[in-house]
Amino acid sequence: MISGKLKPCPICGGEPKATTNMWDAVIYPNVTLEYTVMCEDCDHEVRSDISMEDAEKMWNRRVRE
Repeated sequence: MISGKLKPCPICGGEPKATTNMWDAVIYPNVTLEYTVMCEDCDHEVRSDISMEDAEKMWNRRVRE
């Protein structure tokens, strides 16, 4: 599901994990499909309702590089 390399968490440096709520969106018609990248250590997350690539870009964005 991950199309590119995810950088470490910008908050704690932990390992990121990409997920989606696909089954919720299939079962419940009013639920919007969301793509999430979340740190497994501190639970910092970014969400996108556009695509996984969009969520990955938001996750990998850093103010100072």
